[in-house]
Amino acid sequence: MASKENIKKRKREQTQPTDKEEPVTKKLKVSENWLKLQKTIPKNTWKKKKRVAVKEQTRSTDINSKRTKEKCTTTQLEVKETAEYSKKKGNLTRVIAMDCEMVGIGPEGKHSSLARVTIVNSFGDVLYDKFVKSREPVTDYRTKYSGILPHHLEDASDFLVVQREVATIIQGRIVVGHGLENDFRALMLSHPFRLTRDTAKFVPLQKSKGRPHKLKTLALKVLSLNIQDHSHDPAEDARTALLLYKHLKKDWERFLKTQVPRKKKSSKVHTAISSMDELNT
Repeated sequence: MASKENIKKRKREQTQPTDKEEPVTKKLKVSENWLKLQKTIPKNTWKKKKRVAVKEQTRSTDINSKRTKEKCTTTQLEVKETAEYSKKKGNLTRVIAMDCEMVGIGPEGKHSSLARVTIVNSFGDVLYDKFVKSREPVTDYRTKYSGILPHHLEDASDFLVVQREVATIIQGRIVVGHGLENDFRALMLSHPFRLTRDTAKFVPLQKSKGRPHKLKTLALKVLSLNIQDHSHDPAEDARTALLLYKHLKKDWERFLKTQVPRKKKSSKVHTAISSMDELNT
């Protein structure tokens, strides 16, 4: 039995390859016909493509890492740009919007006097906001519509100062507002027809020709905005008129090209204290 087991062990040892032994590779002769045929067959570049793809992936990861660095720098630049914009956004723009508030003077406060002027730029930022001293005693502050209270006019600016400052701001710019005819009359200023955008005068926004809607009604119907719910804010009115103009800008500008400004019948001197048809704005 022992001899049989030894024989089996020897056979196993002979069959198992040793570490020292090297595999023998036999070189086969390739026929000349096969070599000629091999030249006509397109080479299989799958392995090469795979390797190239792997290299491209490694490159892309490097590029992405660079991009992430670039993104960081761009975001920093964007922050700088927004910071610069925040400094510049309060500047004058080609289009501005204005709203003036009046108080009542004379018997029963029937006559109007300029009490406040607010101007915003095309971004809606307040550029100018000043109260104006009345030249005559105020008999009706019209607080419901104007938001003016007695203490607002105690340290108010002089009319001539406000008039000069407003004239400088609006010069050569498109002025948007609601009832601008009354505002310019109260300021004793005129403005070119081609640079005036009055939401009370634009026919598509009127009830009928010559009958304007209230600004609050237009804001709700056209823009779906509720304004003047709490305290009256002239900046809100100016921004609303500006939004209405921007909403209808294309049609508005096209309409203006067909219009011809009316010639003034006579050069009447408008006074700051005058009777006007009040628009509840």
